[in-house]
Amino acid sequence: MEILLLALALILGAIIVSIRAKLVRLRRAEFIRDYPLPPGLYDKLQAKHPHLSLKDCQLAGHALRHFLLAYLKSGNQFVAIPSQADDDLWHEFILYTRDYAHFCRNAFGEFLHHKAHAGDARRASTAAVQRHQRGAVVARFRIVGVQAVRHN
Repeated sequence: MEILLLALALILGAIIVSIRAKLVRLRRAEFIRDYPLPPGLYDKLQAKHPHLSLKDCQLAGHALRHFLLAYLKSGNQFVAIPSQADDDLWHEFILYTRDYAHFCRNAFGEFLHHKAHAGDARRASTAAVQRHQRGAVVARFRIVGVQAVRHN
């Protein structure tokens, strides 16, 4: 009888831990979706990329959120960011150090460090890099539950 009660207690404990982890992930995903990016962030991106319109910058912000959601849903594992503009927006966000630290603490429970991988990309062929980026985008969309459409 004691073994049965112990087994039931362990199963119940595992279920509670699992439910709590799911609720934390849901809360963090909602935080990422709703977090207002710091004022002036798009201005800084436009200064670096003058050809981008405000709508383009907002799309980069949307892509950055998808990247951050994919990172969360991957269990805080490496996820490739799809474009240079998205990466540059992330760089600008990081420079708002207090905002970024607050964001990371609430979104991931830890600081998300930027890991440059430009050296790897320089050594690889352009076609290989593009295939990798397309695959990363499709995988990221799958993680967040979005159907990717292939354009030829």
